[in-house]
Amino acid sequence: MMIMATQDFTAPSVPTNLTATNITATTFTLNWTASTDEGSGVWKYTIYRNGSGHMEVYTNTASITGVPTGTTNTWTIRVEDVDKNMSSASNGLVVTQLDTQAPTEPTSLVASNITDTSFRLSWDASTDNVGVVSYNLWKDGALAHLTSTVLYKDITGLSAGSAANWAVSAKDAAGNESTHSNGIQVQQTGSL
Repeated sequence: MMIMATQDFTAPSVPTNLTATNITATTFTLNWTASTDEGSGVWKYTIYRNGSGHMEVYTNTASITGVPTGTTNTWTIRVEDVDKNMSSASNGLVVTQLDTQAPTEPTSLVASNITDTSFRLSWDASTDNVGVVSYNLWKDGALAHLTSTVLYKDITGLSAGSAANWAVSAKDAAGNESTHSNGIQVQQTGSL
């Protein structure tokens, strides 16, 4: 008597209830409800980042590493059974990594249009892994002005003949701040 093995053509159930915990700048833990399979049995899960395969695991949890800091990504999962039947993709889970990277230091400070009571301070742009949202202007080490992403500030209301040291720092949306630029001494015209 010959026994014929029956092949399984039914895909496992779609993974559900994706959650992300322990989120850091470049890592997090991905968990989900395990799939079921009525045929040959669940074999492995393939995890996708923004539609591209990221890794394979054999349990319903995964330690995700190497994700660029500050990025937002959509994660999905498909499951495969022993007979290579693959489920549809799970619903996407959007995960934003923490941004711990400060912008680069502003450079090339220049003072121009100096008068008795005003001048223009300008500088070269900082860069950031996510984006610079503002610049802080420092006068003799104390915060004096906040600007948006423009690369200059018209400083007014100064005293004729006064002098001060000015520096600039850059901030991103997560509140990370660059080191202060090299300071420049600005001498107003006129006399005190």
